[in-house]
This record gives sequence, structure tokens and C-alpha cells, in this order.
Amino acid sequence: MPDTKIWYGQRRYSILRVRDREDNMYPNYIMEKVRQRLGLESYDTSRDEEINLLPRNNVLDACLEWEGIIGYGYTIRDWIKDVYGVTLE
Repeated sequence: MPDTKIWYGQRRYSILRVRDREDNMYPNYIMEKVRQRLGLESYDTSRDEEINLLPRNNVLDACLEWEGIIGYGYTIRDWIKDVYGVTLE
């Protein structure tokens, strides 16, 4: 799919924004949260390679913090381990 540009209101978007990029480790809705947590626009893919290299715990923490759940990443991972018996790395 070519990286064509579209206009929406006053902003110019890449058409790749409409669907998940195949080369990312995470779905687009996760990438958007992490991008915004890093101070980027949700559609700015300039640091996607860096995001894909982050440890999964950091990605989860960034999503939680973007949603306003600050400082609870470790606690939530611990609850998941205790309730479901799954250790998140």
C-alpha cells in the first residue's frame, strides 16, 4: 500500500494511519498510545522502530500511563500473575 497523503480538516495524514502497519510488533491502537506517551502525534511513525524494541513491560507501562493509570504497571502485572497464574515479562 503506497504511503499517500490525505487531508482531514487542517491536518495531513498518511493513509497508513488507517490500518495497522505490518512491520510493528503491536496493534495500531497500542502504537498510538505509546507514541502519544512519547510526546508524538498518534499517527507519527518516526519512532516506531524504537517502540518495537522496547521491553514489553515498558510498552504496557506507557499504555497505562497514557490512560492515567500512573505507577501501577508492576502492581497490575503482579495481580495478573496471582489471579491467572501468568507471569508477564
